[in-house]
Amino acid sequence: MEKHAYLILCHKCDDTLQYLLKSIDDKRNDIYLHVDRKAKKFDFDKIKSSVVESKVYFTQRINVSWGGFSITEAELILLESALKNQTYEYYHFLSGNDMCIKSQDYIHKFFNENKGKIFLTFCGNDWNRNAQSRVKYFYLEQGRSHVLKVINKILVKTQKLVRVNRLKNLDYCIVGGSNWCSIPNDFAEYLINNKDKIYHIFKYTFCSDELFFHTMAYNSLYKERIYLLKISEFNNDKDLDMFKANQRYIDWNRGRPYTFCESDFNDLINSEYCFSRKFIYTDSNKLMKQILIRINEAEY
Repeated sequence: MEKHAYLILCHKCDDTLQYLLKSIDDKRNDIYLHVDRKAKKFDFDKIKSSVVESKVYFTQRINVSWGGFSITEAELILLESALKNQTYEYYHFLSGNDMCIKSQDYIHKFFNENKGKIFLTFCGNDWNRNAQSRVKYFYLEQGRSHVLKVINKILVKTQKLVRVNRLKNLDYCIVGGSNWCSIPNDFAEYLINNKDKIYHIFKYTFCSDELFFHTMAYNSLYKERIYLLKISEFNNDKDLDMFKANQRYIDWNRGRPYTFCESDFNDLINSEYCFSRKFIYTDSNKLMKQILIRINEAEY
């Protein structure tokens, strides 16, 4: 039986995470969760009880900061934990606010028909050019602190004055896009086997989680295996190919990203994608429950 690993970054124990896990729950899937170390009252037993068929594994925990290398580090922890456990056909990276919007029969069939492909969304060349400065200069670990943002701005200005350029001797084309992706086993092994290189290039950078998957794939033989390699001149969040490339329906036009609500049910269910974000389950927004009922009834 070909199995998939779902690798989830989360920071709280809530109904949203539970519905995500219920949408994954299947004997063909194992679930790995990285719980932000800042989450002090996380009910691990409650989360485990959310699933019946899948096995749930909790990884080593670190503090995760927005924009920091810690996100990349947490993703590598998830990937390495899964690889050490067993070989999976695919590794799907999700946040705790995501959900499967297709049945597991559909998802497994889709990835089996596209076996070996790498599902990554690439941003436009204008975005990639701006992203060079994320790697060109050194940054302190990021976060949402205004003080830290000011310190990093001063730090970057100083480095520009003394002409720091971390890209000068780097024979890599820096490209990026959404860090939510699905990758096959051999590319997963390639990333972990090159973990030292990833640390060397991307540690002390800004938002490296949006760069390292793409850069490592684009600058290797795996470039030929990217499911939909499309890099337009200008980034366009309305381009449907961006959803198709990583099979994740994310609406950046109505929010940053937009949180789907019950009125979006038909749009989500009738889409051609396997996953979606962003969701927040509340008493007034039970969309995730509606989707779960629908995908459990689906036959493919």
